[in-house]
Amino acid sequence: MTTPPTLRRFLARVIAAKSGEANAGREEVAAEVLHALQLVQRFCRDCGNEAYALEAVPLLCGQCHTPMQTPEPESIRIENFIERHRRTLQGLAER
Repeated sequence: MTTPPTLRRFLARVIAAKSGEANAGREEVAAEVLHALQLVQRFCRDCGNEAYALEAVPLLCGQCHTPMQTPEPESIRIENFIERHRRTLQGLAER
């Protein structure tokens, strides 16, 4: 991905202003920040190990070598929990 120079310069100024260090605002640092913003968190369901990668890159866990997955957003986890436990929740609501 090629980032417009103006965006890199803008990020460099923001980083320098927030950190208080002039060297922290180099365009190379801004490019690294942009790259980090594109990474997606992955986790291993077996051992809980975490990693970060670009969305399209499949990862294997470094410890147990199982495929790592993108965590579900909390709203989807809650929705799935409700769906799995629908009868129990309905029984509790009827009491």
